[in-house]
Amino acid sequence: MEEKSAQRTATEDPTPISRKKVSGSGESIDAILSEHEVFEKKFTALKLTRGLDDDETLEAALDLIDSWIGLYHLEPTAALIDEIWTLCHSRGEGSRLQIKVLQARAFLRFKQHNFRDCLGDFLKFREIVGPSAELAENTGHAYNSLGQLRNAELSFTESLQLMDAPGAPPKASSNRGGVLLGLGLVKERQGDLRGGLDFIYQALGFYRNKFAAANGQHSLIAKSLMSVGKCHEKLRELDQAETAFREAVAVFQATCGNNTPLTADSMFCLAKVLYAQRTFPKYQEARTYLFTSLDNYTSFDSLHIYMNIIIEITMCAVKWGTTPAPPGDPDQPGDGNDPATGKPLKLVKLYRSFDYWKPPIEKCISRLEEQKIPKDGNLGVFFKSAGEIHLMSGAHSKAVGYFAMAVKLFKTVTDMDLSKLIAECESMSTFASNQR
Repeated sequence: MEEKSAQRTATEDPTPISRKKVSGSGESIDAILSEHEVFEKKFTALKLTRGLDDDETLEAALDLIDSWIGLYHLEPTAALIDEIWTLCHSRGEGSRLQIKVLQARAFLRFKQHNFRDCLGDFLKFREIVGPSAELAENTGHAYNSLGQLRNAELSFTESLQLMDAPGAPPKASSNRGGVLLGLGLVKERQGDLRGGLDFIYQALGFYRNKFAAANGQHSLIAKSLMSVGKCHEKLRELDQAETAFREAVAVFQATCGNNTPLTADSMFCLAKVLYAQRTFPKYQEARTYLFTSLDNYTSFDSLHIYMNIIIEITMCAVKWGTTPAPPGDPDQPGDGNDPATGKPLKLVKLYRSFDYWKPPIEKCISRLEEQKIPKDGNLGVFFKSAGEIHLMSGAHSKAVGYFAMAVKLFKTVTDMDLSKLIAECESMSTFASNQR
């Protein structure tokens, strides 16, 4: 079960939680997708000719799993791990295939935000193969995501000690940046923002040097920049945060594409710091990034993993749309009525501004049904926002339906008082009904 106490976004735990080795070359989404196609074809052909219970076929399956994890295609990853799990374990405790599939499941669980079970897999992995710098780092990120900051710090420190031990192989230090970044996140979450930022900048410097030949085109640089931006945002140093987030968006787009939580999260973070600066050009830009982030998030499989972020984005859309824009809007309606509809010009502009958000909202609702995601009180917040967006776009009938769903879900919650939210929904629903 997901750890509710430690919600994380895709960019907050920036180790390469992957079986893939980190080389000094850059990344390109086109090259990654081309390589993925090779993995798919190879696995399909081997499964057809040799069957699944064959070592080469299972190795091909694990390569495909690794590629899927990197692309955040989590549902087919989970299905294939289930399919090969018993066969890999049949090779014996400590066998190459048994170790690889255990590692793959740990990485999948990390991406699914199932951090407790991910940690269990890493600890089991350690029992089998013993300690290593990479494993200590990954264990540290799992502890960090669970909010167990002292254990995380100990794990990251162990990773550095193993890297620097006499006789340690050079590859042990290949991802020192991930450990520095992990220590920075621990410091940040302990409230030491400046101390955390120092470690994070060290990590960024490590990766910029490592990938200098690739002109900075690597997702690990972008993940470091995201942590830089979040620290500066918390320190209210918005110009520095904006600069970091802008570069992160560009690098993620080049190395991972648009259809990934990494890019969606970076756009959301950039949108928030642009909005906070309260100038009209940045306000307009913020709305565009917020919309694109929402549209991306509502397109992913395993939608339940991202619902809290989707809810936060929709709440931003409502708040931003009902707060006066900064000065400088050239499209200021007068006091008259729209000739086409007869409605006040100001009301027409309000409808148009909220109509903008309806397509991703309705897509999300459709995909919730497709993926059969259980509806609970938390999802009630999403339906309340959906109702507000449709109400303020003039889609009153749909708004009434969404408010009714929100009330129904809020009433299933028994461990807290949601009477205020219920009353707000019922009041807005009555207003919407009277407009139809």
